[in-house]
Amino acid sequence: MVDLTDWQIRQVRNALLHFYQRERDAEGRRYNWSTVWHEISDYVDSKNGTLDYTEKHGSERLRQFVMGVDDPASPAKKRYPTPKADLLEAIADFIVDENSDILCREELNQTMPSWHAMLKLLNYLQRKKSNITVENPRVLEGTYRTIHDDGDGLTTIRTLDFQSATRDGLIEVMEVEDVYPSGYISKINSMTRPELAEIRDIRYIYRGWAVLTPELNLSIYLKESKAEVNRHYFTVASDIALKLDRQAEIMILLDHDYPFEPEREEAEKIDLFYSRIMDQMKIKLLPFTRW
Repeated sequence: MVDLTDWQIRQVRNALLHFYQRERDAEGRRYNWSTVWHEISDYVDSKNGTLDYTEKHGSERLRQFVMGVDDPASPAKKRYPTPKADLLEAIADFIVDENSDILCREELNQTMPSWHAMLKLLNYLQRKKSNITVENPRVLEGTYRTIHDDGDGLTTIRTLDFQSATRDGLIEVMEVEDVYPSGYISKINSMTRPELAEIRDIRYIYRGWAVLTPELNLSIYLKESKAEVNRHYFTVASDIALKLDRQAEIMILLDHDYPFEPEREEAEKIDLFYSRIMDQMKIKLLPFTRW
């Protein structure tokens, strides 16, 4: 797997970020970049390959690739150095072979989705000489998480990964939605990947784009990777306005996929229909916090 396109490199970076954010060791501690390096190095060894890097150098290259390095000319921006071909290939193979639930080979090799429509939307919504995500592309960079009890013995964990904005101001987003039996939720952060896979009821992966308007409204447009179901999020409340010089911490998002439909008895009684919808809206308002 060589000569990855810019789109594929972004996909690999996004997938490795998610791997780094989700993994825990046997004691429930988050992985650091040395641990991630050992995982990739062990994978390469198992394939009879070699990587000519020390642990210190290799782990730092991974960190810079995913987290970026500050741009001295513009502190609000970051550069994302691409690893040399051998390491980039090892990262990509490790992800699609060992962590295909995050990014499979078919997804990596598919044609880059067009972002022209999103770019037109972004340009339409912006005011003259005002584009927040161009001025501060890191305002949402990172991972946000929410946990929701479905009320039927299952609990859903949704994790949103935001990339640093492109030079045009678009933000690439990936969402992983995991559903677990509710009784395990208190143990999730201390369980290993195989243990989580064993108890997980189902997983959905969404990918797409986000737009931040001058009014600090965030609109997120996602598509599920298999059934291609569309999902939209819109901000109802956030601390973005307080965090323009750094990353936001909290967002309450309105989750929307399918519209509500009236019951038979509500078809001609808008007040009754409206009352029921207002009662159900609380399950559509999801509090995401930086994770």
